[in-house]
Amino acid sequence: MNKTRFYLRRFAFLAACFSLMSLCSTAFKASAKNSENVFLECIVDNQTVYENQPVSATVWLYSSSPDISYVNRVGEPSVNGEPLESYRPFRVPVNTQRKRIKGKDYYAFQIESFVFSIDNKGNHFLSPATYQVGISEPVVVNDPFWGPVTTSRTSKFELSSDNVKIKVRKLPDSPKGTNFSGAVGNFEIKTFIPKGDIFIGEEATAFVVISGPGNIPVSVMPEYRSAFGTNVRLKSVSENRSEKMVDGKLVSELSLEFTFIPESLSDSEIGAMSFGFFNPENEKFVTIRSDVVKVPVKSSTSKREKISI
Repeated sequence: MNKTRFYLRRFAFLAACFSLMSLCSTAFKASAKNSENVFLECIVDNQTVYENQPVSATVWLYSSSPDISYVNRVGEPSVNGEPLESYRPFRVPVNTQRKRIKGKDYYAFQIESFVFSIDNKGNHFLSPATYQVGISEPVVVNDPFWGPVTTSRTSKFELSSDNVKIKVRKLPDSPKGTNFSGAVGNFEIKTFIPKGDIFIGEEATAFVVISGPGNIPVSVMPEYRSAFGTNVRLKSVSENRSEKMVDGKLVSELSLEFTFIPESLSDSEIGAMSFGFFNPENEKFVTIRSDVVKVPVKSSTSKREKISI
């Protein structure tokens, strides 16, 4: 009976020790700011831009340890202390790099990528968000039976990167006669008609796509009404906008779907559509035009079934 009590007490004591070790594995250090061993850096693709020109920003975490338990963002990035109205986050690939900084090797983690733009000239300061970062570290715990035992605990850091200065230049005045839409970038425009038969007097569909690196504001549309005038009647138009990151730059696309009705068997066409924008690379206003597209129209009688005699 005494032996049984002895083993039960020993089992309870060991269970308590393992419970304590488990608690140690999730213990936190006091919150710390950027240090030599772990810190953040925000890198932008361009620090001198024009009004409404998109800027790509990436937040990097540098750590002397590769064992990152978690990264949680606290708050939102801002410009001059104000929220970023044009903030657009993008998914970043999960990758780890090695980087040497000031003679010391670090593991570099890309933790966030986003795009923003500023619509007024002057010197501005981007303040990236603050992040809570957990790093797993080895810890030695003295077990009363097993002696020194190596386990791990998560150290908690609250990190923020330095502000990034962004110089925004005012857009020059557009030349007279330039159809400037407000878009900033470098775009192309294409018109195409899906394959299939088109019959006179019946609804058909055409698409116009404007795409390229840069920013197309939500309110921006090309001039399209004059393109539907030669034996083609416009019935309706719908739009679809999308954005994606390509090689670290924002690529915007505006796709317009036109429903029209051809009113003649010949000389039916969709005319050229114009789109004006400012190209920050060559600092010029540009107007592009889509090609004129001929509409192959068939008579409705061609749909009748042939009667075999």
